[in-house]
Amino acid sequence: MPISAYLADLRRRIGSDLVLTPGVLAVIRDGTGQTLVQLRSDTSTWCVPGGCVDPTEAPAQAVVRESYEGTGLVVRPTRLAAVLGPLRALYPNGDVVEMTAHVFVCEVIGCTLEPRDG
Repeated sequence: MPISAYLADLRRRIGSDLVLTPGVLAVIRDGTGQTLVQLRSDTSTWCVPGGCVDPTEAPAQAVVRESYEGTGLVVRPTRLAAVLGPLRALYPNGDVVEMTAHVFVCEVIGCTLEPRDG
């Protein structure tokens, strides 16, 4: 998914310099205990669904939004598993982000898994 309007505006102001942001990661398991991972289109790396928390958004809301945007699944966070950081990423366009991520275990409550760009 493209970056949020908030981050896009911030990037117009500061360029690719380091941005500190809160983030979320979703651990979504199927009935056999396998964890869902996705191949990111921007970095070609495998990861669990996740992303940045937008202004006025709680981390639990962000993990629901990010999971849906990245997978098409509607999830419900069931517990906070960890808070990790700093997690630094250098994107192919030169943008640098450092995130402290809330890691949520989530259950699927709706929709169908589908490939998405993100």
